[in-house]
Amino acid sequence: METDLIRHPEGPPESASTESDLPVALLAVAVTTAVIAVPYWASSYASVQDDGIFGSFFLVQGALVVGTVVACSLMRSQIWLVLGAMFACTPIAVLGRVLVDPAADPTSHNLWPLEVILAVIISVPPIGVGALIAWPIRRARRPALTQGPGLHPPLP
Repeated sequence: METDLIRHPEGPPESASTESDLPVALLAVAVTTAVIAVPYWASSYASVQDDGIFGSFFLVQGALVVGTVVACSLMRSQIWLVLGAMFACTPIAVLGRVLVDPAADPTSHNLWPLEVILAVIISVPPIGVGALIAWPIRRARRPALTQGPGLHPPLP
């Protein structure tokens, strides 16, 4: 611990993971998952039978972009941890439906692994866009870790 103070007299760098990031990450994932899942779960199985989560495609995409921007902007952890947490939102919504629907019709989700894989695939573009939007925000919020001309803090 003493060597950390020698290397970082003002404390650990902003990119270091902190305990205060966990509640922010959980809240971001919970809210984004709820925005995606509530309309998807509220629809009857017959109405989403053919298109699944793609029926609310723009809602899913928008929720993931906004959730990623907010989570990346507020958290000080490495951006990869934030993006990994956001990738869980859509599969959680799909798995919730997969667990409940077979009670009424046991044959309803016989290809559920493909549903989860598609949920992950449709999450990639909006999370990438959200990360690109949040990058300058993270850079602006981060104080300079070094002083002097030509010295810049490392990229996250």
